[in-house]
Amino acid sequence: MKAKHILAAVLIFGMLVLPGCGKTKTVVLDTGDGGKVNVDVSQDGSAGKIEDGDSSIEYAEDMEWPADFMVGLSQPKGKITAVLKDEGTKACTVALSEMSEQDAKDYSAGLKALGYENGMNFSDAESVMYTGTGKDGATIMFAYNTTAKEATISYSPESAEEAEDGDAAQDAETEETES
Repeated sequence: MKAKHILAAVLIFGMLVLPGCGKTKTVVLDTGDGGKVNVDVSQDGSAGKIEDGDSSIEYAEDMEWPADFMVGLSQPKGKITAVLKDEGTKACTVALSEMSEQDAKDYSAGLKALGYENGMNFSDAESVMYTGTGKDGATIMFAYNTTAKEATISYSPESAEEAEDGDAAQDAETEETES
């Protein structure tokens, strides 16, 4: 959690201080615990990347869909404005802007059609939300704000620990059945 707070502070620092420096400014910061944070920010502050070990945050006006992290998910309509990736867990969160409410509702319905279940499906005048778990153990969270016309999509594959726990539970069930 401490690393996430450091990344947030570095992002604010990058957006406020670095834009006036050259075309792209790169800064390497010591986290105090032996780690390093790399910060790259464009001159006008409209794009940047922050890397801390296995985690990274990128932001720009209109980015590409991170298909290698968002396994099996289609790119929603809207402009991708930020991508947060964790190389260690392969989890990813994408922020979008300029998405219509109907596109948000369609995307939410598409997640259900993909088999993400046992979560929450909610829609009102201010938001559209959908959470669920896939048959493979992956989890998805989609949230849309109708006023801002912005959305976030978070995807997390089943972790190795969860897979081991599931295998152990299945093994115990098999032994119980055989007895």
